Amino acid sequence: MAFLKQSVLALKILLLVLMAALGVFLLATTVGVVHERNKALHIAHTEVNTVVTNNLDAIALALWSYDDVAFSTLLRGMSKISSIARLELSDNTKIVADVSNPAAGNKADRVWSITIVAPDGKTAIGSLKITESYTEIYQRIDQMVEMLVVTELFKIIGLAIILFVIVYRKVARHLHDLAMNVVAIDPGNLNARVSLNRRHTSTYRDELDILVESFNHFLADRKKAAEQLLIAATAFESQEAMMVTDTNGIVLRINKAFAETTGYSPEEIVGQTPRLLRSGRHDEAFYRQMWESINFTGAWQGEIWDRHKSGNQYLKWLTISAVRNAEGGITHYIGTHYDLTERKKAEERINALAFYDQLTNLPNRILLVEHLNRSMAASLRSGSHGALLFIDLDNFKTLNDTQGHEMGDLLLKQVADRLKQCVRGEDTVARQGGDEFVVLLSDLGTGEPEAASTAESIAEKILEQLNLPYQIGHFSHHSTASIGVTLFSGNQSSVDDLMKQADLAMYRAKGAGRNIVRFFDPAMEAIVKVRAELEDDLRQAIDKKQFLLHYQPQVVDDGRITGAEVLVRWQHPLRGMISPADFIPLAEDTDLILPLGQWVLETACRKLALWSTRPETAALNIAVNVSAKQFRQPGFVDQVLAAVKQSSADPRRLKLELTESLLVDNVEEIIEKMHRLKAKGIGFSLDDFGTGYSSLSYLKRLPLDQLKIDQSFVRDVLSDPNDAAIAKTIVTLGQSLGLAVIAEGVETQAQRDFLANAGCYAYQGYFFSKPLPEELFEQFLDHSHQI
Repeated sequence: MAFLKQSVLALKILLLVLMAALGVFLLATTVGVVHERNKALHIAHTEVNTVVTNNLDAIALALWSYDDVAFSTLLRGMSKISSIARLELSDNTKIVADVSNPAAGNKADRVWSITIVAPDGKTAIGSLKITESYTEIYQRIDQMVEMLVVTELFKIIGLAIILFVIVYRKVARHLHDLAMNVVAIDPGNLNARVSLNRRHTSTYRDELDILVESFNHFLADRKKAAEQLLIAATAFESQEAMMVTDTNGIVLRINKAFAETTGYSPEEIVGQTPRLLRSGRHDEAFYRQMWESINFTGAWQGEIWDRHKSGNQYLKWLTISAVRNAEGGITHYIGTHYDLTERKKAEERINALAFYDQLTNLPNRILLVEHLNRSMAASLRSGSHGALLFIDLDNFKTLNDTQGHEMGDLLLKQVADRLKQCVRGEDTVARQGGDEFVVLLSDLGTGEPEAASTAESIAEKILEQLNLPYQIGHFSHHSTASIGVTLFSGNQSSVDDLMKQADLAMYRAKGAGRNIVRFFDPAMEAIVKVRAELEDDLRQAIDKKQFLLHYQPQVVDDGRITGAEVLVRWQHPLRGMISPADFIPLAEDTDLILPLGQWVLETACRKLALWSTRPETAALNIAVNVSAKQFRQPGFVDQVLAAVKQSSADPRRLKLELTESLLVDNVEEIIEKMHRLKAKGIGFSLDDFGTGYSSLSYLKRLPLDQLKIDQSFVRDVLSDPNDAAIAKTIVTLGQSLGLAVIAEGVETQAQRDFLANAGCYAYQGYFFSKPLPEELFEQFLDHSHQI
């Protein structure tokens, strides 16, 4: 049975060969037999005709003389011819002789007659009727056919059997094995191959070898195609949105990410064109350039605005690639994209942190300075005047103290809205900080009187608007403001000078009874004189070492004190303790911050060295605030390293706190200095982060160790969603950049818990301790749990 299963093809070939051979044999035999029969009959008839012709004269003579013995003898002699069955001789009236040949049988296959003529050759005297029988011939042909059939059939069958064996051994069984191998291939087995179980007796490949190689090539191509399909399928189901179109832009397929991004299901988008997604923000020229790039280079990528099914527009990064066949013709287009909305929002949030006040969304001081510089440059070109207005709310602190910071913030927002309504679109309204606002007016005319009149008119309009009642929560609040104004033209004054002038004018308005407008003029020298006296006292204080350091503990989440921030205090011999808010700005303005900052740094290093000798304080760090002016000194790095070396302090325990204002200009120089100090082990913290200028492009390049969340955000982190969002953003940004984050101004357990939940685990503030003199700080350490 198994043999028959392996011999189906050979048996089919055998049957076909037998049928073909038999057909040829029958045709050839039939033609041959017919030919031989006709030839034999012709010969037999010719023989009879010859015999009759040769004896006709003798028969005529015998009949003429009526010699019955003679013509009877002649007829009997002629009848011995095997083909003559009967001879009938007749005269003109009757049959005179009738001779038959028993051997020829009674069958008459051919009958014919011939006239017998008298010896004179003219008179017909009778006829001879000849009956021919070909029985013998037919018998001979039948015997020949029988012999031919037997011998030829034997040959055919023998040849067929030989052919069957050859076909079976050389072809059929191998084809059967090959077929069984193919049937047995597991569709999931991409490594399956087929082979022939035979010995090669020739160096030449036959068709079976070619078939096996071709099939194995097919299997290999199948594996490669399956792997490519798997890769394509995996890529197609990636997190990136993906779309496939034909050359006419008809969508053929989308993946799950595409459906989620666009809001369109496969049933809704397949068969459509990507035009369905267009936002309307880009003109036809944009799309024309896109397709010119695709047709020329085979690809395009860039930012593009599209429309979600809901109608919302979103920004995405789109990549379109052309798929080509082996001939180089384009068969499909594949588009992949990912949504840039969140990244854009994050950039906008970071930009807002750097350039905008988070409460009012007004430009902050950094952006104000930038606008003021541009306005001054434009004024220089056009010859026109501009004005700077400093606006301070009167008695704002009273509102904060009585109604809380939340109500104060609501008032500041309304003030910001009113200020924007009072100025032109090209003017700038900024929040300086606290309850101070600045308005920058540009292009007020080329004449100073005209500019002053316009500025005063706008200032009075602002006063009028700010005097209107405010609806804050459930109660109405009335507030006034004091405005200081200074004019500028070109670059006759620096930005700092203009800011000081407007500030002084604003303080003059405060001193004049509030709720009024005052311009800067030389009469303000009195105020400057007061500042000069304080400056003299400050110089003496530096020379006479009237300063001392207070230490505010820095605590981690488990309660351990990891270090302290040093804060300078001025013990004036006559005025008593002077607030840093009074003398630090003056020190900054007069460059006295340089010797003061150096004294703070050297004193802190000596304290750090002393702590390192005591087990209970050896692990503490000291954070020292460094002003931007101090850091920008050419020899600042050498001064720091000298202070560390002379005090024998461990540089790894010293942390310099820098403010964001340091990053306004000369950033490359700042980065270079930081790297030099960082190489010696000194750490860096970015102080008051989020209140000023921090370009992310520079921030990621700075060798920082820590970001400090400003207390202005921490203070209202539980009540102001904006402050909460900023605090979380700073923590997330710090984690993304691999930086530690510490929050200052932590005053309550709730604030600490919020920060901890946000991922901030280092704190500083009155909840733990206020800044303490050296002795009290060490006592605080003694009563604290140290590890």
